[in-house]
Amino acid sequence: MPHLLFIAYRFPPTPASGANRTWPLAKYLARIGWTVTVVSAREASFSRQNGVRKMRDACRHEGVNWITVGTATWSADTSGAVVPSWERLRSLLRRAVQGVARRVFRLPWDELWSLHAYVGLTLRPPIHPDVVLATGKPFSSFLLARIFARRFQVPYVLDYRDPWTVNPYRAPGGGSTLVQRLERWALSGAHGTTMVSPSQAEAQHETFRDHPRPTVITNGFDPEQLAPAPRPDARRCTIIYAGILYPGKRDIDPVLKSLALALQCRASLSRPFEFHYYGANAELVRSKVSEYHLDSVSHVYGHTRQADVLTAISRADVSVVITGVQDRAGAAERGIVTGKIFEAIGLGTPILLISPRDSDARQMLEAAGNSGRAFCASEVEAMADWLMEINLRPPQRPSPSPRFSWPVLAKDFDMVLRKALSAPRSGSPIGEVEE
Repeated sequence: MPHLLFIAYRFPPTPASGANRTWPLAKYLARIGWTVTVVSAREASFSRQNGVRKMRDACRHEGVNWITVGTATWSADTSGAVVPSWERLRSLLRRAVQGVARRVFRLPWDELWSLHAYVGLTLRPPIHPDVVLATGKPFSSFLLARIFARRFQVPYVLDYRDPWTVNPYRAPGGGSTLVQRLERWALSGAHGTTMVSPSQAEAQHETFRDHPRPTVITNGFDPEQLAPAPRPDARRCTIIYAGILYPGKRDIDPVLKSLALALQCRASLSRPFEFHYYGANAELVRSKVSEYHLDSVSHVYGHTRQADVLTAISRADVSVVITGVQDRAGAAERGIVTGKIFEAIGLGTPILLISPRDSDARQMLEAAGNSGRAFCASEVEAMADWLMEINLRPPQRPSPSPRFSWPVLAKDFDMVLRKALSAPRSGSPIGEVEE
C-alpha cells in the first residue's frame, strides 16, 4: 500500500473548521488502501483531553498513524470544565508567548508550529513515505511539505483549504512580493494542487500562470458523522446560522431584515419563527438582533460543540449560509464555499444561501438537489417571501447527493495522489517518523 505523509496542522479534536476536512480525508484514504501518517499540532486544552483519547482510538480503528508535534491553543478551556489551577497557569503562559510572537515578531503561532514540526519529525526514527500531502492553514505547512518531500525523495501535493496570495479575506499586505515569492517557491516543486471551488482555482491560475491549473475538490460531509435527520419541530419554524461573520464581507443583517419583514405578516403564518445563532460573534449578533427588534424570537449562543450544532441544524427548517454580501464579486470571492453548506446538504436541511451572483456556492446548492434557495444580500423582500413559504409548507428532507460526500471526494484525492506518485523523485533522504 502506498504511504502518505499528511501534514495537517488542524486535526480533531480541535474545534477549528479545518479539522472537518482533515479527519474524513485521512479516514477514507486509509479505507481506499493508503497507509496514512498524519502530523498535526498537539491539543493543549485540558478539557479536550478526553476527545484526544477518543481520536486516538478512532485512528487506531481506521489504521491511521497519528503524530502530534508542537502545541496549539485553539480556544480557552470549556467554561463548565473543572480545570486544575496549574493547567490554567500553563494556558495563560502559552497565550502570553503566543501574544509576544504575534505582536513583536509579527508571526502567528500556527506559522511557528511548522518549526516545531520540522524539528520533531527530524529527530524521530526514519520512515519512507511515497508522497507528502500538506493542507492549509498554516501555509508554512506548504513550505514544510516541499522541504520534507525533497529530503524523502518523494513528490508532494498542496491542498489549498483557502487561497494564500489571492485570499480576499487576507489582511492588507498579504499579497506582498515576499509572500508571492514564498508561494511560488512552494508551488514550484509541487506535483499537484487542489482547491475547493472552480472560481478560486481560476483566480489562483490567473495569478500563477506558470503553474498548472489546480484540481477542484470541494469540501463535503461525512455520512457517518451525520445521524438521520429528525423532522423539524412542528410547533415552530426555526432558522439557524452557525459560523463566523466578517463585517462588511459576511454580515447577518440581510437575514435579520428578511425575518423582520416576514414577522410583519404574523397573522398569515402557521408557526412562530425562531432565529438561533451559534458561533464566535455572539455579542455582535446580539446587538444586531436588538437593532432589528428581534430579541423575543432570537436565541444567541457562543462556541458550541459541533455535535450539538449538527443536531440543531438537523432539526431546523432553514440553515443560513453566507459566503458574501456583495451582489457582484471577483473570482476569489465567488469561489468562497463555507463548510457549513455541506453539513446542511448532508442533513437535507433547506439552505438559505446569501452569496454573489454566479457564485460557486449557488452551483453546488443546485447540484446537490437541496430544496433551499440562493439570494443576493440586497434581495431582502424575496428572502422574506421565501421564509414565509417555508413557514407554510410541510418540512422537506430530500436525500443528500453523494457527490459531496467524503467517500466520493476521497477517491478524487486518490487520483491526484496516485498521479503524483508517477512523478520523478529527487533530493536526499531524511529520517523517519513513528508514533
